[in-house]
Amino acid sequence: MKGNRKYFTAGIGMHYSNYGLDFAYLFPQSQSATNALAQTLRLTLSVGFDKKARVDEPDEEEN
Repeated sequence: MKGNRKYFTAGIGMHYSNYGLDFAYLFPQSQSATNALAQTLRLTLSVGFDKKARVDEPDEEEN
């Protein structure tokens, strides 16, 4: 592998309604790795946009 970047990743994610939160931890296979990504915690926040779930408001002119 170019650059000798070999890592394991462990993580967990939670999703509620249209929102998500994911955590991941990246750690090297060998102790000699000096890459900046070694032993880092990653956090991802996500929002899902669904056209079907959108609520259309009625026009004020309609009575």
